[in-house]
Amino acid sequence: MDNVKIVREDRENRGIRYVATVDGVAGEGELTMFRAKKGVYVADHTGVPKHMGGNGIGSKLVRFMIEDARANELRVVPACPFIARKWEKHPEWSDVLISKDDM
Repeated sequence: MDNVKIVREDRENRGIRYVATVDGVAGEGELTMFRAKKGVYVADHTGVPKHMGGNGIGSKLVRFMIEDARANELRVVPACPFIARKWEKHPEWSDVLISKDDM
């Protein structure tokens, strides 16, 4: 799906939520993070409704998060298994993604 729109929502005292929508398709995908400490967030959830699945939306959310973290000089602990698996395939993300031991 090339018509995926992703926006960042800053949730007061609750972290960051990235929301993916597709024109003409009901529902939304999301990736959520909570603040662990200054400049470090824990990405704890990535979810895409079944009817939107199989279109790379989860991967697009992760890439959007990576670019946003770089732009804002954030570090992210991938507590979500989906993000952790993506990190294994993209070691170049190590400038953003860190293990919980490196916090």
